Amino acid sequence: MREGLGSLLGVEKVRHNDADVARIRLAMLRLHGEDGRLNNPRLHQRLQHTRDAESLWYARAELYADLCQRHNEPHAIRALESLRPMFRGTLPDSLLRSRMPGA
Repeated sequence: MREGLGSLLGVEKVRHNDADVARIRLAMLRLHGEDGRLNNPRLHQRLQHTRDAESLWYARAELYADLCQRHNEPHAIRALESLRPMFRGTLPDSLLRSRMPGA
């Protein structure tokens, strides 16, 4: 019955895939980089230990702020936009349409 109610309410079903989450996590850690790990170890730890796509999606705001501080806003926007395709299929489309941090 829950599944029926969710579909009536327009709740999108997504499946958790450990491999997809690991791929997204690795991409975010690469964007954060060694300088990021040294300058913002808390964010590095958060990215390293996050185990679901939705939490990684919300961690983009902190990654955006970090990249803006260490580089510049255009760099941060390009970096985060490069992540968006990786999240397809791991999150509801409604969440993927949400605003970009900084936009």
